[in-house]
Order: sequence, then C-alpha cells, then structure tokens
Amino acid sequence: MLKALKAGDIVWYAPDQAYGGKSTAVVPFFGLPCLSNTATSRIAHLSGSPVVPFFIRRLPKAQGYVLTLYPALDNFPSGDPAADTLRFHRLIEIETRKAPEQYFWVHRRFKDTRPEMYQ
Repeated sequence: MLKALKAGDIVWYAPDQAYGGKSTAVVPFFGLPCLSNTATSRIAHLSGSPVVPFFIRRLPKAQGYVLTLYPALDNFPSGDPAADTLRFHRLIEIETRKAPEQYFWVHRRFKDTRPEMYQ
C-alpha cells in the first residue's frame, strides 16, 4: 500500500475496525469511547499522500448509490494520531446519520474491543 501511495496511485482504505496493537487508541465514536484504528494518520505520514474521505450510500429500491467525496483533509496528519482519528470519526458520524441503517453496527468496536472499563 505504501509503495503504491508513494508512486502516486490511489488506494481505498477503510479504517473503521481496530484489533489492538500499535496503531490503535481509545477515541470517541458517537460519544462512546471505542478502540479505534489510527493507521490512517500513520499511513498519511509515511506516504506523504493526501487523505480524501470517501463514503458510499445505497439508494432505496436498488436505484444506485450516492458517492460523497470530501476535499483532501488540510493539516493531515497533524502529528497526533488520536486527534486525527477523532477528526475522521466525526466525518463517519456525519455520513452515518444520513442512513444509519446502512452502517455496520455489529463491528467488534462496539463489543469486545471496547476497553474493559466501558463494557
């Protein structure tokens, strides 16, 4: 992935789930502290690539999709992976509110990956 980004290629990366390890932090998501993947910040730092948030929403009755692309994030990464992740979470929250039934609410982030004190 890094090689492709450094070469100027486009890579789609979904940062929703976290499985522990060095690229994670507890970051609020819809007001709940969740173990979150901070790798987007790290990948942007290592590759020098811009981060362009991209979201897909299905239209009713199989009429197609709405694609939402945000402008490349300014000052990203900021040097604070948790703050960068919170910033990205806010965008996911905005888009999820448009069609909450389409979000994958059964992610592990809402179950066994939440810090023990919040379970």
